[in-house]
Amino acid sequence: MKDDKPQDWLAPEPAEFKTKQLSLFTDFLVNSEKEREKLSNIINIWDSMPKYSVTTKMQNRLRQGGYLPKYERTFNYMGEPYTIEISPARIGKGKEEKEYYPSVMEEFVEDALRKLACEPEQLYFSQKRGRVGVKFSLYQLRKELKERGHAYTCAEIKTSLDILSQTKIKVEYAEKMIVTSPITNLIGVSEKEIQKNKKARWYVEFSIFLSLGLMEKTYRQYNYELMMGLRGQLTRWIYKRLVSRYTQASIFLPYDCSLRMIERDSGLLNASTTPDKKRLLQRSLEELVEKNVLMEFQIDKPERGPKNKIINIGYHLRPTMEFVDEIKRANKRFAIKDTR
Repeated sequence: MKDDKPQDWLAPEPAEFKTKQLSLFTDFLVNSEKEREKLSNIINIWDSMPKYSVTTKMQNRLRQGGYLPKYERTFNYMGEPYTIEISPARIGKGKEEKEYYPSVMEEFVEDALRKLACEPEQLYFSQKRGRVGVKFSLYQLRKELKERGHAYTCAEIKTSLDILSQTKIKVEYAEKMIVTSPITNLIGVSEKEIQKNKKARWYVEFSIFLSLGLMEKTYRQYNYELMMGLRGQLTRWIYKRLVSRYTQASIFLPYDCSLRMIERDSGLLNASTTPDKKRLLQRSLEELVEKNVLMEFQIDKPERGPKNKIINIGYHLRPTMEFVDEIKRANKRFAIKDTR
């Protein structure tokens, strides 16, 4: 044992990279290897949570003396109310210490880690801790992000990993409570080791929600390449929502939603007036039309309350055949893995 290194003690065993659950997670229903490169997995409940909804601008406004308050909001999942409370991560040393909520960059980093987890021999399942994790090099992660249009320095990525691992997320629903983090365990590599070996391995273990999703097989394949290329954070949220909820997608059966629902569940309609919220939502829907996810969308007449104030607006999203085909493949893959 005296020759073992601490990292070796914590590293997963070889057998933990080769379980049946992992092979199902990394197998996609595709026609070619090129098509496979575009895909990843969405975890329905985890990707429905507004956990990355506090923008940098909002954080700067809320932060006092380097500190941020706990952030709480309510959202619905499958018709049931949930409450999410985010305790920020404290990053830096001395006078440079500040607290951060996970935001846009952390969302990209987590999605990129999940994409790396779809590669052979990268994902592992620890029976001891009941957690799913991925091994990677900082170089790999940086390269993956850059290839998807998000170029960050190693220092920026390491800060995001720290934020993801130090943030605490408490989820309450149906008289139950779960406390987790986007990354529950982070095993890093020193700067000295990185300089000697750019491919030195890091390990992260994901939230219990991702672990449960993998074990219970509630994940769905989706077009990760398209999602990472979408400009708006709200656009990405709506796209993920369509993938996870619109399982009967059809050009003859539009997806019905509303301004109130999207504001409540996404946490991303951060505007002071309803007309401004409507403009933000319209911009995102127009991007989905531009990217060939939606054929078109229709807007109902506003629902008005006292003093003729707009209280809600209905939207009807009609998908393209390309998106319908994507959902059909995801449904078929879901049905196949559910029988194995």
